[in-house]
Amino acid sequence: MSVLWEWIAANPLYAAGGVLALTVVGGLILDIGRKRTKDEQVESKEMMEQRIEDREERLVQKKKDLALSCDKCDKLAEPIDGTGNRYRCGHCGNQFAGAHHGM
Repeated sequence: MSVLWEWIAANPLYAAGGVLALTVVGGLILDIGRKRTKDEQVESKEMMEQRIEDREERLVQKKKDLALSCDKCDKLAEPIDGTGNRYRCGHCGNQFAGAHHGM
């Protein structure tokens, strides 16, 4: 009998634990490598689309929170991305410098 089989015979609980651990690890590897079903792919796509919508809603809300009143028409002017302190009125198109917005 080989040394390994002798050790397994002398330590059955350790051997069983090792087999269980290998089974769990093997199952995880198989789960990671398996192909996703159509339902899982659709669900994943829907979750991704929802995250994008949520991100866009937060950005719109942030722009509204940072909006200033236009100098010409007194309507709300949104910050212009990448400018630091420039704003554009959505109503008349006037651009002006204002408070730093960090966008």
